[in-house]
Amino acid sequence: MRFLALIAVLVALAQPALSQDSPSPEPATRVMGGYLHQTAITPESYLITSAAESKPFVDMIPPETPYKNLPPPPNPDPFLKGFEVNFEESILAVAVGRNRIENPPIFEGTETLEDGSRLVFFSLSAPTAETYPVGWAVYTGVILPRIEQPTTIVVTSVPAKKKPKWSEGKFERL
Repeated sequence: MRFLALIAVLVALAQPALSQDSPSPEPATRVMGGYLHQTAITPESYLITSAAESKPFVDMIPPETPYKNLPPPPNPDPFLKGFEVNFEESILAVAVGRNRIENPPIFEGTETLEDGSRLVFFSLSAPTAETYPVGWAVYTGVILPRIEQPTTIVVTSVPAKKKPKWSEGKFERL
C-alpha cells in the first residue's frame, strides 16, 4: 500500500515537469568514475578541455582494480575501453578522492553565475577506514557542455562524524 502511495506522489510531482515544452533542451551530463594511481602531486580536481590534457589523466588509470584477489580483476573504466570525450562540444570535470578506494566524490550539480561562468560542485565524504591504501585514489568525472565562460570545480569535504580512535589515544612520550 505504501508503495502505491509513493508511486502516486512521484507521478503527481513529475506531472508539471513532464508537461513543459522546452525549446532547446540542454544536453544531458554523463557521470562516470573509477580508480587512479595516485602520486604525491595528484590534485583534488581536474578540468580537462582537450584531448592533449586528457592523455596524462587517462595514463593514471590502472589496468587492474585494487582488490586482494590474485590476479586482480581488470578495471572496467570506460576510458580504458576506448571511450573518448568530444572536446569540441564538451569538457570533462573530475574530482579526486585521494588515499581511498571507496566513497568516491559525489557530483552535486552545476550553477551558472550572473557573468556566465559555471561552478561544478562535488562533495567528498570523510574517509571511513583508519588505514588508507597508499598509491590509490578514486575519481568521479562529469562530461558537461562546453561554454565560452570559465568553469570552476568546487570540491567540498564533509567532515567525519567522529574522530578516529588513534587521535583520541593518550600516548606516553619518550
